[in-house]
Amino acid sequence: MFFLVHIIYMMKSSSTTTTRSIYTLLVLTISVLLVILRCRIRSRQLHELSVLDDINTNNKKLLQAQFQELFNDTYTHAKKKKNDKHHYHDYAIFIVYYHKTGCVLSHKLKKLINEVDVTAHLSTGENEVKQKGRRHENKVLIKKFSNSAKFEVSGIDDTGERVAFDTLGNWEHSSFPKRQHIEGYNCPKPPDGYKRQAPLGIHSDRFELKGGSLYIQASPDIFCSDDDLLSAMSTKGTKIVHFIRNPFEMTMSNYFYHSQDPTPEKWVHTDEPCQHLYKNKESLSSHVMPTLSTWMSNRTLTVPKVTQTDLHDIVDMCKSLFQTNHTLKDASFYEHLLKLDQSDALRLATAQMTIASGAANKHSAGGDILRMTNNIIRFQNLQASSSNVQVMSLGMGDFITDTKEATLKFLNFIFGDDEKITYEMRLQAATDRAKAYEKQSKHSHHITSANSKVAESKEVLRQMLKRDKHLGSILNLTEILVNEALSK
Repeated sequence: MFFLVHIIYMMKSSSTTTTRSIYTLLVLTISVLLVILRCRIRSRQLHELSVLDDINTNNKKLLQAQFQELFNDTYTHAKKKKNDKHHYHDYAIFIVYYHKTGCVLSHKLKKLINEVDVTAHLSTGENEVKQKGRRHENKVLIKKFSNSAKFEVSGIDDTGERVAFDTLGNWEHSSFPKRQHIEGYNCPKPPDGYKRQAPLGIHSDRFELKGGSLYIQASPDIFCSDDDLLSAMSTKGTKIVHFIRNPFEMTMSNYFYHSQDPTPEKWVHTDEPCQHLYKNKESLSSHVMPTLSTWMSNRTLTVPKVTQTDLHDIVDMCKSLFQTNHTLKDASFYEHLLKLDQSDALRLATAQMTIASGAANKHSAGGDILRMTNNIIRFQNLQASSSNVQVMSLGMGDFITDTKEATLKFLNFIFGDDEKITYEMRLQAATDRAKAYEKQSKHSHHITSANSKVAESKEVLRQMLKRDKHLGSILNLTEILVNEALSK
């Protein structure tokens, strides 16, 4: 600009026409150049503003897309969480049974869970070589889970993938010692080998269930507080399968089973059937009565009344039958079952199954009527107090009358809605179990219900037990509890 002013001044001071013409042309040229420069600067500014608008628009679209993706993920996760809170392997599975309520069945169903699980997780591959390899690996893993001698088996394969539940318990030993509890704490004891080496799924010296583990348990002593019991459940969820049975069917099956010649189990030769105390001199009934009393007091419908005195009377009745007859003074429990008249032999066997602690036979049997009664109530209370606990009560009669349907119901409870365990797989497994049971029932001495002698005597004996002044109340009350649990 200074240069332009200087030219104009020179033009005015110039004396010749030619010189002024040159200066005029120069001024015009410079003016045009300035206009062009200014236009180009403005054009660049407009272009930069346009690019910035495009960037803002793209950023806005990107943010909108990210927000939509986040919303979709959140919605999908929430929907999945609502429909299926956890994968079925996250749960702890606690299978509970009692004497004459499904010992053999429970172990076979445990094996069935593992077979279905392993088969579903080992895909066949893309070609025949891979298929053969997968089938071989399948058989190896299933054989590992079928090993009845092993107490614990890991459900994680060599690659580190979980293909099944960790399982604890075998034919000889439950996951936790049966019919025993920690004194003072009053929940089931941990396995005897815990202090040497903690097994899979057992974390401490207290009763505790771990997710991803399957526990099989006979006749647990669950006498601890509600808070202690709840804290023992897996934080990711616990599924309890509770095998229960009509108490009259249960006690008669017990009597006929053990009075066979020869008897199937050795402990009946050495048992003291009226021993109702634990080593600390506390009785089984003293642990059960608080739960039973609370349940009876909360009932709106009339139920048979059972008191601590009634249970002590069963002990006295038991003692009046055992080794009091001079001909049976030194006789074993088994000999009493054979030589007493049938009604007294059944009453003695039923008393043992009701009030005995199990301490006299190394906790092999005894007291399972009271334990079953107690645990039905405790499991119901546990499920009512926590959404993380699911309980399914299953009756022996269901598996006898319709094995396939009962097995399918069991598998659906374990595996939930998981699509990997297809309906076809579950149905096939249930069908195979039904065929196996039909074959077993024709040859096994463990199943006594088909015995013609039992069938003829059963109703008469049942009515005798229902009216018995010592045993009738607790058996009738237990029948109500069992029927209500199975109807849910």
